[in-house]
Formats: sequence, C-alpha cells, structure tokens
Amino acid sequence: MKASPVRPVRCAIYTRVSTDQGLDQEFNSLDAQYDASSAYIRIQAHAGWTLIKARYDDGGYSGGSTDRPDLQRLLDDIRARKIDVIVVYKVDRLTRSLADFAKMVELFDAHGVSFVSVVDAVSGTLTKARTGTKNAQVLAMLQDRAGTTIAAIMAATGWQQHSVRGFLAGVVRKRLGLNLISEPGEGGRVYRIVDTPADRPKQAA
Repeated sequence: MKASPVRPVRCAIYTRVSTDQGLDQEFNSLDAQYDASSAYIRIQAHAGWTLIKARYDDGGYSGGSTDRPDLQRLLDDIRARKIDVIVVYKVDRLTRSLADFAKMVELFDAHGVSFVSVVDAVSGTLTKARTGTKNAQVLAMLQDRAGTTIAAIMAATGWQQHSVRGFLAGVVRKRLGLNLISEPGEGGRVYRIVDTPADRPKQAA
C-alpha cells in the first residue's frame, strides 16, 4: 500500500531590520535572517514544508509599528489564504508591540496560519497567546500601566505561584522577548510589560 502523499505546507519568511544601514551590501542582515529561516524550512521538508517564491523584507522599519509595506503585503496574503506558515528569525522581527502581536495572533488563528520563530523557538498555532486563554489574560494584565502582582495573577488564573513565575520568566521574557520589569508595591512586587526603553523606570528592580 502506497503512503499518502504529504500535503504541501506553504511557508513564507518575513524579515525586518530597523535601520537601512548596510542594506546596500551584497549580503545584509535581511539576507542572513532569510537564509537562517530557509534552512529551518528545509529541515521540515519531510512534513511538506515548502518555501513560497514571494519575499517579505522590510529594511529600515521599526518593529514598534505595523506601518511597513511588506508586512502589510504579508498580512494581505494571509487573508487571501496564500500562506500556511510564517517563519521569522526572531519574534521581534515581526513586532515589538504586545498589542500588535495579539492582533496578529487573532488573524493567524482565524486563517489557520502557524507561526515559527527560529531563534526563540516559538511555534505552533500560538495557542499560548490566543485571545481568551489564561496566557492572553495574564499578558493583558501585565500590559496594563498599573501592572499586576503574582497574587493577582494566581487569583485570576488559578495557577500556582511557581507556574506564574515560570510563565513570567520562560514565556514573557525568554520566549516572547518582552521587556518585563518589577517594582515594589503595596501588595507585593508589581510586574509590568514596557514596550520601549523610554517607558522603563530609571531603576528597575
């Protein structure tokens, strides 16, 4: 009996760099990100992963805004159901904004698109950040300007203290690469996500 053919999985690579310095070189940062992501896709060839011809490269654009031509073209192609998997070198190449990240997650899930970060090892259908989950609830609490405490997160989610600490260190800081700070508060240490260095206090504990 012949094995069923593997269904092609259409993979798109998105690359970004904040400055246009060095982009005129024969091999630049965008190319390096693209090559690393291409190699990752080749490793998944047994699962049918296939790199599409279109490239999505935004050189000289900040990750703090979605006002980027190739990012918008990528999102349009997702809406047109031309893509199954998005591959980036690091999560912050896609966006540095938690709010924008949450919106993209909703779009990806709505169109059955998976997301992979080669370096950060964030993969799957992003259920860890999907709207309505406990993880998304905690991220929203952390994004609030007033911040939140471990006790408040435990009360909202039913998690144990070690689970909360593991989420803050393993998911928020390491996996998503977000700027998480903590400060003394009346009800214990207050944790808060800041999007930019300017938002950070001069001395973060």
